[in-house]
Amino acid sequence: MRPKLTSYLGCSAALLVLSSASAWAQTAWDPNAIDYDGPPAWQQAAAAVLNRHLPTDSGYWVLGPLNLTVDLPDTMDLVRTTLRIIAPNLAGSRSVTQRLWMPTGGVALEELQPSDTLPHELPPGYPGRFLKGNIAGERIFVQVLTVQQHRWVLWAQRSDVVSIRELVTGSLAQYSTAITEYLAAVDSGRPTTRPPRASAYGLDAMLDLYAGPPDPVIRDREGYLNLLRENRVFTLDGEVKDVYGFLPGPPLIGWLEEEADDVLFLNRDGAMALQHRYGDLTRAREDWHGLPVVTGTTISSLRPGRYVFVVDRYGFMRVGPAAEMDVTGRPAASAATLAHGDPVRVAGELVLEAAPGEGPRVLELNVNSEEYFFSNRSMSLYEDVEVRSDRYVAALGHALSALDLARIPRDNILIRKF
Repeated sequence: MRPKLTSYLGCSAALLVLSSASAWAQTAWDPNAIDYDGPPAWQQAAAAVLNRHLPTDSGYWVLGPLNLTVDLPDTMDLVRTTLRIIAPNLAGSRSVTQRLWMPTGGVALEELQPSDTLPHELPPGYPGRFLKGNIAGERIFVQVLTVQQHRWVLWAQRSDVVSIRELVTGSLAQYSTAITEYLAAVDSGRPTTRPPRASAYGLDAMLDLYAGPPDPVIRDREGYLNLLRENRVFTLDGEVKDVYGFLPGPPLIGWLEEEADDVLFLNRDGAMALQHRYGDLTRAREDWHGLPVVTGTTISSLRPGRYVFVVDRYGFMRVGPAAEMDVTGRPAASAATLAHGDPVRVAGELVLEAAPGEGPRVLELNVNSEEYFFSNRSMSLYEDVEVRSDRYVAALGHALSALDLARIPRDNILIRKF
């Protein structure tokens, strides 16, 4: 049921007097925040044009380089510094070249042929493909990977395998190839063996594809949820205090967008936990159908209910059904899988409603995302909840900007903390 809005309307009126003179303070102790001025102009343009040409409702992703400090692949590791296109399956991966051979649409990419030469030698077991050509006026390489192939990239990044200048050889190379073969079988729908174990190759168990994540600080789950509930009140800047929620008008929306933290947030649980989530899908024999970029078109196909969302570095919003919407026992969507482990601008939940005879609209928005929000490794959980969550509210401006980019109305959206 929708909360009563009387008190929120008063808060909204008070918030309109806020000035943008004081920006939100950056907290250096936050292990999940990365100072990030934004993607280079060419990269922003490339992501936008690729998203225009790929079906936004069919599981295609455009991800930026794994290495945030490099603009273009040059003498650096190509796998870490190249734009990534994630396709939902093998058929979708094979069709990418045809979709993106459009010289008049800002894209002209073709398959890298064996006779062509990459600037660097690729690591053993690398399962993806490279396209070359022009996007938004730049001559670049683009990786194309299925979801399973991208799992190898995430594993290799964590395991420090993707070294170009020092080619990996020996046991690690053999294990890398074994993981590639296992994930290829998963990709084809025919996994006949269990995941290969690093110990079988004389390697440390921490190199396992499903290596166990470190023990969390939070062990009392119900106590932690109670702590969140007790801290639903938040303060915006220094002028509005003890706010449970508000309905922003146009001036306040503009202020929130201007004041949004200029950072990206890392996946709190890291690549190891993300691999386990992918493994849940595999064990449930679920195909990766993908989750849509929110646009004025895709939102009309979503049924009313609660969704998790992320906003990526380029300002695009992805959504997936929250756990309570999935009554079939299938693995629920999570912020980590929505972003494929990439850092995000903001993550949380939104609620869609639909009046009779009308399409869905955004009713509520919050920043309740455990995977990208609560660090779970802070020295003080109280500090984590009370301080970091207040700061994270500043990132709401990125969510509002993403809705504007998608041409989705932002009026009468109830903004909440948790």
